[in-house]
Amino acid sequence: MSPVPGQVMVAEATGVGRSQQAHPSCTAEARVETAVVFNAFHPDTRKPMHRECGFIRLKPDTNKVAFISAQNTGLVEVEEGEVNGQELSIASHSIARISFAKKPHVEQITRKFRLNSDGKLEQTVSMATTTQPMTQHLHITYKKVTP
Repeated sequence: MSPVPGQVMVAEATGVGRSQQAHPSCTAEARVETAVVFNAFHPDTRKPMHRECGFIRLKPDTNKVAFISAQNTGLVEVEEGEVNGQELSIASHSIARISFAKKPHVEQITRKFRLNSDGKLEQTVSMATTTQPMTQHLHITYKKVTP
């Protein structure tokens, strides 16, 4: 799952009514940390929906991983988990939000990134909010696009 610096990955979402781009890039510690930006757009109007910026960080000499991100909606999250083979699974460790964030508030998040047999990256996000139990929020498949 090593992204190429500057690589853009365009996504096709299923059942969500959005289009999404992922922009991974290596940082100075390329073997330990990768920066990533997710941009979600309305598929028809291309109107921006939300943006998420963060880092995926590996604990050296282990399969432990953390995802630290902030969203323009005011949500900040730390998720931790493991990399096993072609799959990275993480769950919320801590979640914070701005005081005037829209309700319902997110209380728990899980993510799974998987490199499928076609070599495409899939992401599945599930979340629980103050009004809904843990439910799949997004399943998306990214394809590489040359910048």
